[in-house]
Parts: sequence; structure tokens; C-alpha cells
Amino acid sequence: MAKINLNGTEVEYNNIYYISTNGNDNTGDGRKSNPFASFPKAMSLAQNNDLIYFLKGMYNISEMYNVKGSAGTFLYDDNKPIVIYAEKYSYFKIDNPINKVRDTSAIVISNASTKVIGFTIDYNVTKTTVNYERAIFGRNAGYARGAIYNSHFIIRSKTSFSYANSGNALTCYNCNFDILDGLENAYSGETTFNKCTFSNISRLNSNAGMKGTDNKYNVSYDADFNSVPDDEGYGVMYGDFSWRYKPSLFLVKQEANYILINNNYYNLGRPKDDNQLLEWYKKYGYDKPDIISDKLTIKDFPLIVPYGATSNRTMFELDANDIKNSIEFIEDEEKGDYIRHGSNEYRIYDKLADRFDKFEITMIE
Repeated sequence: MAKINLNGTEVEYNNIYYISTNGNDNTGDGRKSNPFASFPKAMSLAQNNDLIYFLKGMYNISEMYNVKGSAGTFLYDDNKPIVIYAEKYSYFKIDNPINKVRDTSAIVISNASTKVIGFTIDYNVTKTTVNYERAIFGRNAGYARGAIYNSHFIIRSKTSFSYANSGNALTCYNCNFDILDGLENAYSGETTFNKCTFSNISRLNSNAGMKGTDNKYNVSYDADFNSVPDDEGYGVMYGDFSWRYKPSLFLVKQEANYILINNNYYNLGRPKDDNQLLEWYKKYGYDKPDIISDKLTIKDFPLIVPYGATSNRTMFELDANDIKNSIEFIEDEEKGDYIRHGSNEYRIYDKLADRFDKFEITMIE
């Protein structure tokens, strides 16, 4: 099993396969340090409860994948329950791509447990004849199921939001839809929208394959994809996978030294300047200051790349006598990777008290 921190929540998957603009499908193995270049390569290995993770970048999707029969698409799940995740502000351009089959959709997922999270998709498909050939959400074996979270769609060509059977159960949560050339009637099915925002329309259009009750309309978007006006709770900046997620971060200060308290106790020392202190908060700060009084039985060791080196190492040595149970490697998109192991019970407060009677809890937002 592989653990990763996504948007502040630690989750576990059977396998994680990484994709990068600098990846290679021939020599890559899907690890973060050796990623693939394409989604079909990662999908060829993916099984139930796997995560496919796009590292941040600008992706040109020049060719569609044939899912089944006449369905051509960019993202798909082969009816497996998987998660497909993109780092915030990763950009995917679909501009009249090569397609050897009839239909050209951005997303075709059919398993009810599949999640698509965090994408910015720039969609333009004009070289088609009828509406079902260019519906932005397509079907596999007749159905579109699963959920799309916190994704921003720039829709440059006329489209509809469904080409699926009437049992369609695809839902979009906290997504943005920048509709630049109007909508057309859907051939079949409906997609549900919840807490989403839309430009250039005043309501959901059932004829275009849309349903839902709690959304915002006639908004515009700034350069960071914030909706204008900013309606709290709606669009990509809110919800389960908010692009705005930035918790307050805490370090302990003791006699001018700053102490890491993220499931461990480590004296970082005195920062050379404010810029270094800011980096310490970003990389080592923890969002729950009350951890210092908790009884802990795990220790986390952040990984760093020393100056001039090419590989990560732990910030400080592990004590072999203190290791209980397993040693795990955990990846964190925001703060970097770390090693975790079980340990003898300890409290950070006791370690602070061993040094001095007083300490400060410091914070950055």
C-alpha cells in the first residue's frame, strides 16, 4: 500500500502512478522520481483502488484514446474504481485532437467510485458532425458514472454535458465551467452539478444534459480561476479538494531556536533571515499546535535534498532502538515526502521542558 497527503488528508492506495511532462513511457516506471509521460501508459497498469497522479505542468493532449467502440477520450477508468488526480493549476489542452473513432470527449468514466480531481481542461472540438460526437462527458458501455471534483473547464466549442444512458450517475462537485460558445442539446442522459459555477448561462439547461439545484451562474473568472463574484462555497476554491487550501502553520520557538513539531521533535536552529524562516514554516510547519501535549507513538522524518546532491535523505538520523512496527514512505504534494515509523510513546511537550521552562508557539497563515 502507498500513502500520500492530498489536500491536507492522508490517504492510502494500492499503487500510485505518476505522470509528468518530462516523463517517459519507455524508461519510466511510474514512480515520482521516474514518471510516465502519458495517461494510457499509467492506465495499462492501474487496478482497483489505485491513484494516477499528474505532476504540475502544461499538457497538450494531441490524441484521444479509444475506450470502447466509438468512444474516444482523454481520461477514462476502464470501469475500475480509481482516483485520477492533477496538481492544482496543471493545464490540459484538447484542441481538435487526433481521434481514430467517432466520439471525442474529455472524460469517460463509468465506475461509480471513480474520482477525477483538480484538472484544468481547455476543450475545443469542432471537427465533428452531430452532438453526441462532441459531448464533453462521454460514455463507456452506455454509462457515465463517478464524480469530478474541483476542476476548471474552458469550453471553447459548442458542446453538451452528457452522452449516456438515462441511468447516468456522473456528478460534478465544486467545478468551474467557462462556456465560451454556448451549449447544444444533448443526445441522451444528464450530468448532475453541485456547488459549481458557470459563465455565460443563467441556469442549468436540461436539454444540454444538465441537472442540479445549488450552483452559481453568469460568473466570470480571474487569472487564477477564482469566480467573480466570489460566492463562498462554490467553485474550485471551495469544497473537498479546494484549490485555496492553506492551513495556518505552527512552529515552536525556544530561546531563538525554532522547533519542528510535526509528529516529531527537532531543533531547526536559528534562521539566517526571514526568507529562511518562511521556508521553514512552509516545509516543516504543522497545522495542529495541540499536538505538543498528545501522547504520540509515531515519528515523521522529512526528506530533504542536500546542496549538490541528487537524492533525498532524512533531515536527521533514525534511532534503531526506537523503531516499532513498520517503516513507511509517505508522499505529500504540498510539503514534501517523509519517512514514518512507529515509536515508543513520547510527548513533544516533555522534550521541550527538558530544554527550557518556557517556549512560544508561533504561526504563519
